[in-house]
Amino acid sequence: MGVIRTAFVTSAAALAFMGSICGAKNKAPSTPILSGPSSGTVGVAVTFKATTTDPDGDSVTLQFDWGDASSPNWSDFIASGETATATHTYTDSGLFSVKAKAKDANGNESGWSGILELALGRPGAEFPDSMARKIWLGGRIRAVRVTPDGRRLYIGDESLDRILVMRTADFVVEDTLTIGGSPFALALSPDGEQLYVSTSTGESLAVIRTSDNTLERWVWTGARPTAIAVAPDGSRLFTANTGEDSLSAIRVADYSVIAKVAVDSQPYSLAINPTGSRLYLTSPIAGTVSVLSTEPLAVLTRIPVGPHPIGAIVSPDGLTAYTSCTDSLVYVLSTARDTVTTRIATGGTPGEFGLSPDGRYLYVANYDYTGMPVVDVASNAILARLNTDGFLSTVAAGPDGSLLYAADTYQGLYVFVRRGGR
Repeated sequence: MGVIRTAFVTSAAALAFMGSICGAKNKAPSTPILSGPSSGTVGVAVTFKATTTDPDGDSVTLQFDWGDASSPNWSDFIASGETATATHTYTDSGLFSVKAKAKDANGNESGWSGILELALGRPGAEFPDSMARKIWLGGRIRAVRVTPDGRRLYIGDESLDRILVMRTADFVVEDTLTIGGSPFALALSPDGEQLYVSTSTGESLAVIRTSDNTLERWVWTGARPTAIAVAPDGSRLFTANTGEDSLSAIRVADYSVIAKVAVDSQPYSLAINPTGSRLYLTSPIAGTVSVLSTEPLAVLTRIPVGPHPIGAIVSPDGLTAYTSCTDSLVYVLSTARDTVTTRIATGGTPGEFGLSPDGRYLYVANYDYTGMPVVDVASNAILARLNTDGFLSTVAAGPDGSLLYAADTYQGLYVFVRRGGR
């Protein structure tokens, strides 16, 4: 007697047919999880990966949308839960939005994944010189700070009493914190776990826990704190109190004011050197930059500069400090001699500063329609003037130097990318 053998066909098409006979509804794959780089160079391939699962165990294919003029293609089919890898070479610089979606063997498609922003540039430039995006925010933007990992921006809006929390992956505002008191200056702790917010109409400093953007406490500082500096080890804070012409030192362990010293009239901007031993404080009324020791807290000397000094920043090596004045000049100060060594004609009305992480480039936020000068620190020459169409209030560089954020006081945020990649 012969043996009867039965063959079972288990192809995706057969399973789909059997499902239709039995009345079972085939489900779409899950939304893919996308990963990839945040920056690169034109002409050099970038690689992204996406993973999805199918609830019916069907094989899946992935489609990557590169955010340029290219036509998205579907990958080869892979098993549910496996990772698809795709590469792409861009032909132009800019900021591109990359996303992915999945489809199973029955033609059921998932939704698009979350967007990852990719900053692409041309070989050559070594600083962000190409505007990739302008983001309307409204209000009156006073300060922008980038977290140490570069993943988020904290943006202070003075007129609407709020702090905006923006993801840099897709430039979406993921949280809005209303704290009152007209937020004026922002500073992050070295580990990025606390955000400190000064208020120009109160007498306190807000401490916000960045893990969940929760207001932890208010810290009394002195009348109208307008500037904040954080010690490199995070152990102390310093605030310039415009309402009472003083500077306060605050111990972070218990947030108590441990010292206070009188300073020149209406202090405005404050910077600390890399060792945490010196502070540099501008006084627009007095036309000075005061140099203070931090231990003990005391005024050591006052450096006369030009009219109405605003910005203050110290180079990463601690050898140079900069201030900006309304005579359209940036004053370069030797921290060893506490003197003005040279002046840089920027044009317009220079205000706050940003420095590239390696200290090679100084970015000047001009408070008018004259753009943003980029200064080569080694030669004090202006290398470029980045085009903007508003009144810049502040500027901040990303941690790897490939992105630059400049705030327009009344309009929003400019995002510049480096055309030379990483």
